[in-house]
Amino acid sequence: MIGTFVWIMAPPALGPQFLRIRTAYRFVAASVAGALMFMGIVYASNRGNSGFMVFLRAQAEMLSSLYIASAGADAVQQSFLERQVSPDNIIALMGFVAQRGGAVASSMAMFYFSRQLACSLAVLTRHVQPKPGLGEFHAPSRLIWALSFSLPAILLFRVLKLGLPEIAAWNMLVLCAMMYLAQGGGIIRFFLARRDISPFLRLVSNILIIVVIFSPGINAFALGAVILLGIAENWAPLRALKPNGPPSTPAA
Repeated sequence: MIGTFVWIMAPPALGPQFLRIRTAYRFVAASVAGALMFMGIVYASNRGNSGFMVFLRAQAEMLSSLYIASAGADAVQQSFLERQVSPDNIIALMGFVAQRGGAVASSMAMFYFSRQLACSLAVLTRHVQPKPGLGEFHAPSRLIWALSFSLPAILLFRVLKLGLPEIAAWNMLVLCAMMYLAQGGGIIRFFLARRDISPFLRLVSNILIIVVIFSPGINAFALGAVILLGIAENWAPLRALKPNGPPSTPAA
């Protein structure tokens, strides 16, 4: 994981061409590698009474007890939750989600926050803002085709009951969604960084974003809206700079 993160931050200047691909592709490749390593660790741990599985079961038991306690004194609802929200069901659900993009999304989020922490340390120690930042990020233009084909592929493979192709299609969908989430975040970052926005409005906007991110339920709709914003930039130049001067010709 450390090696893949170093590859994201500082690709080699010499060597094979595939090691010097653009940052977005390195990010995706490193995230897929991280997800495969994580799933391999889980699979290996599941074959024995390992410390990882003991920790995972303890967390599942804690979540199960919290859900059951939320039923209050209703005996019927408690009995239903005891059957449906058991630790085994929670662990199975976690594995289901992890295989269908959860592990890849977690790896991408971990790498992103690690990169932001590294950039913040670079600003504090070297007084240099690493480039490019999120405001300049653009997803590959051909990514929209991968997103368009992954949705019907999931439905088709589910109908045909093909497990592995369905899992691959889910991971493709999640990768595309994460890339467009980054592009939508870059659009928001671009507009917040504009000079014509007052510092007070910029501060209020940043606080509002933090509140929305940590608000259960609302954050899901907000993330979906940011993804749609990133997808919309395929057809609308949302970050195009407008000229401040007069038009070059009278006819314009």
